[in-house]
Amino acid sequence: MTHLGGQDVLTSQVRVGMAWVYDRYSRPDSPLYAEQAAAKAARRGLWADKDPVAPWEWRRSQRQ
Repeated sequence: MTHLGGQDVLTSQVRVGMAWVYDRYSRPDSPLYAEQAAAKAARRGLWADKDPVAPWEWRRSQRQ
């Protein structure tokens, strides 16, 4: 994990809905999935959008 000032910044970003868990690089048992699920349920950050688009899907659509 990435730490700054003693804080896990990746987890913090996912927790507040400012980052998406990237399945390709995350273990299936990663605690990040629980953080993401909680952010989704609370509609925090990007999850407040009615139809959020994963960054990798958005980039793919821009190439076409």
